[in-house]
Amino acid sequence: MKLAAARHKLVVEGQTLIDRWEIIGRRLRDVTDMNIAFTFASDVAARVNVPGIKIQPVVTRIGRETWVGFIERGSLPKSLPR
Repeated sequence: MKLAAARHKLVVEGQTLIDRWEIIGRRLRDVTDMNIAFTFASDVAARVNVPGIKIQPVVTRIGRETWVGFIERGSLPKSLPR
């Protein structure tokens, strides 16, 4: 996390957040380019190596806050037939 933040010149808050089991990540401060934020999320997600879990990088805005991190692909919402 620290290495990716330094590489992309981003300030990342130290506390890891989990939003309703869906997003595991951190808040970024003063993000002006969402492409850089996504590249950061991709770098971090590429370094997560947990057997049996497939993750996907994610960037989202919640109000004025920008969150970056990943979601576990097996937990993505699924469409159910009617």
